[in-house]
Amino acid sequence: MLTNVSEQSCSYYGGPGVLLLGADGTNLASRDDKILGPIEPEAGALAPGESAQVEALLTYVVTYDCTPAKVTTIRVLVTSDGAGPGIDAPADLQVCGDAWTDFTVGSLVPAS
Repeated sequence: MLTNVSEQSCSYYGGPGVLLLGADGTNLASRDDKILGPIEPEAGALAPGESAQVEALLTYVVTYDCTPAKVTTIRVLVTSDGAGPGIDAPADLQVCGDAWTDFTVGSLVPAS
């Protein structure tokens, strides 16, 4: 969930960039161009204090015959060009370390 902590409204369109990082900062998986389900990207705005959330789907690593890699950080990129440091959150996930991970991210929607 992302919350607008500024004193001004902000806007969004679609979903954020999401990176799944290893302990050394290596990008093990990132969102692709697929959108979850029938959700169409929509524009929205958040007043100060309001939140938006996003759903993601990560295929369980044993689905593939691959070498598992441990994700320790989820990084959400919130600027339109993906620049900036992003927002990090700790994670304890496993992905395929050899590019077989299926990872999709939906659009931002207002949090209820």
